[in-house]
Amino acid sequence: MSTIELIVLAVLLAVIGWAILYFKRKEKNDDLNPEKSEASEVQDYIAMHGEPGNVIIANPLINNELNGVILVYENNIVIGGQKVARTEVEDITFNNASVPYLNNQYQLVVTTRNESQPVVRMALGEDVNWASEVTTQLSDALRGLNQCAATD
Repeated sequence: MSTIELIVLAVLLAVIGWAILYFKRKEKNDDLNPEKSEASEVQDYIAMHGEPGNVIIANPLINNELNGVILVYENNIVIGGQKVARTEVEDITFNNASVPYLNNQYQLVVTTRNESQPVVRMALGEDVNWASEVTTQLSDALRGLNQCAATD
């Protein structure tokens, strides 16, 4: 074999090896990032689980995704794709999750009695008034459901 043939063979082997590694790594990354829920869109989730009693928009920029809304059902709430039983909710508040010298990043914090899921968090954005409003809407929605359940 001549030198040119060896160089061409080495380049071909390098390209084939790189392609194999690239696709293996891509498959591995896909396996490491599973979806939180079977439905990624609000419409799909509602079609699978029924119409909620209340929908609270937490992030208007992504209100068609589960990360942007809170779905309030009779027996549970869905916060960012995570289902929480209504009876397990202990406290609802919001806090500033940002580090010093950066824009404020507020998040909804729901404390539960569930040991496997003691705290559920959801990003609300940079506006303290919006964070307060979303927290109040969720508290009122759960309080309204609790009052309805107590009268039944």
